[in-house]
Amino acid sequence: MTPAHLEQAVLVGGTGRSGTTIAGRVLNHHPALALTRSREVRFLTSAGGLIAALGSAVPSDLAPVDPATFAENLRGRFYRWRKPSGIHEGLHRTVHPEVIDDAVRSYLAHVDDDPLGASREVVFAILPHTLKHPDRRWIDTTPTNVRLSRALHTLLPRARIVHMMRDGRDVAVSFAGKDFGPDDPREALELWGERMMQASAEESALEPGGVVTRVDLADWVGPDALDHVRLLCNDLDLERDDNFEHWFTTNVTSEGMHAGRWRAELDSRTAAELDARYHQWCSMLSEQYPQFPLPRSS
Repeated sequence: MTPAHLEQAVLVGGTGRSGTTIAGRVLNHHPALALTRSREVRFLTSAGGLIAALGSAVPSDLAPVDPATFAENLRGRFYRWRKPSGIHEGLHRTVHPEVIDDAVRSYLAHVDDDPLGASREVVFAILPHTLKHPDRRWIDTTPTNVRLSRALHTLLPRARIVHMMRDGRDVAVSFAGKDFGPDDPREALELWGERMMQASAEESALEPGGVVTRVDLADWVGPDALDHVRLLCNDLDLERDDNFEHWFTTNVTSEGMHAGRWRAELDSRTAAELDARYHQWCSMLSEQYPQFPLPRSS
């Protein structure tokens, strides 16, 4: 029988540059939770990963792969991959190759008869080895999590999904100078809008019941910040913890959020173009998905 804490994962996602890293670090300080190492396990929702191998068994627009290809990817690029900075990330940091081999053998032996069951077992076999505290609920911060909410809910029905949101103009500027994503903020804003649309479509297709919680990064600073964090903890069925709340109020600051950076870092013409297009995206999102809040303007 699978321990409950493995089934009750907290899967954080967003558009990229939207606060997933901050959310992972914050939640990692709650005594009931532990962040995976590395903080993006990737083999769940990335191309060629576990959900892609489930094919029609879960709702997903990922290109399907056969189980053998997923097993190869699990031993290969999900086990060790190189970031644009040159640093190597992946499961190799904490998971011994024998653990992967055992998980793969069991998965391949049972996946034809029970695709969902075999897929869950491979998750539960590997994830504890990525945690500093294996007896805690695990947190993963792969941004694509929110864009595959339905598939994740099918695979892990007791998991909770946290959708981190941020003003799309700040997201767009935040991509500039990184080793990933568009350098042009106008291109980056299009990426933000498309990903918000995808995430909203996924959320709207889920039955009501609190599977996904939207969190505005801007709400984590200011006089009501602690109240917002308490609301999230309540949604995640986490008990109040004084040490956790003290860490949050001490370490999460407005300076670190860089709110409104699009106004300060762009020339007036580019800022005006970005602002106009951002409001077009917000109008489209509100018209198509009026039930969902949008990020507060920075």
